[in-house]
Order: sequence, then C-alpha cells, then structure tokens
Amino acid sequence: MEPTWVPIIMFLVLGVCVGLALHYRFKSRQEMQMTVRVVAESGHTMSPEALRELTEALFPPRSDQRRGVLLLSVGVAFVVFAFLVDEGEAVGPLLGLSAFPFLMGLAYLGLSVLNKDKS
Repeated sequence: MEPTWVPIIMFLVLGVCVGLALHYRFKSRQEMQMTVRVVAESGHTMSPEALRELTEALFPPRSDQRRGVLLLSVGVAFVVFAFLVDEGEAVGPLLGLSAFPFLMGLAYLGLSVLNKDKS
C-alpha cells in the first residue's frame, strides 16, 4: 500500500467513528422526544420526575467531567505516542495534534466545576 493512503484511511475511519457516534446520539434523542410526544398526544400528563429521569438518561449530570477526563487522556495518549514514534519529523505535528483534545478536556473540566455551583 502506498504511503499516501495511510493518512487518508486513518482520517476516513476517524470520520466514520465520529459520524456513527453522532448518529446514535441523534437517534436516542429522537426516540426520547417521540416518547414524550406520544404521551402528550394520548392525553396523559408526564410527571416532572419521569421527564427528569428521561433527560438524565440522555444527559448524565456529570457528563462534562467524564468528557473532560476522556479528552485529557486522549491528549496525553497523543503526547506519549509522539515520543514513542521513531520519526523525528512526526513529533511536532503529533504534539500539536495532542493540544486540541487536551485543551478541550481542560475546558470540559472547567465547565464541570462551574456547573457544580448551580446544581
């Protein structure tokens, strides 16, 4: 296989994984909205507790903290990978690439700290 195909396939696989995750998140939110719509159309009222449970099932209260820790670990994994690669030219781009998930993880952890005061 030619060397130019490797990054193309890597980014395609990454795009497919992100696309599938977004698709399944959309489907679960759509199913929750359909459930609420069916209950409302049937004339029944939904208790606030039941609605809160449905919402917390889709959006866990600690999701910012979990996402932050996950993104931090992905950023650290890229840093470790950058130093384990035997190519001198690859270290700089991999370190730059690791900055994005690392900083996003820090932002999510900051949001979890800020939102903790409101709850």
